[in-house]
Amino acid sequence: LLYNPEFIYFPVGSDFFNTNGATNTTKKGTPQDTMVQFQEAFKAGLKALRKCIDKAAQHTKVICPVIAGNHDEYQCFYLGEVLEALYEGNKMKQVH
Repeated sequence: LLYNPEFIYFPVGSDFFNTNGATNTTKKGTPQDTMVQFQEAFKAGLKALRKCIDKAAQHTKVICPVIAGNHDEYQCFYLGEVLEALYEGNKMKQVH
């Protein structure tokens, strides 16, 4: 890195998934166009975020708060739980 940061603050969520689950709607029921089922979107999203977090952690500590959006509150909750389990005990990667 050009600079030597103490940590990287990497927030995730905030309508990252766009839908709240199997109904392809927001939490309030607004229909959303999707190209894949919510299961595949979750798997692909988790894989992409893990790659980003792991790459950043090669350089410095990563703090990763999960911020629920108004479209995908439940999906973001699950994302946070999975990330916490994956990085439990890892001092370079913290999920909140």
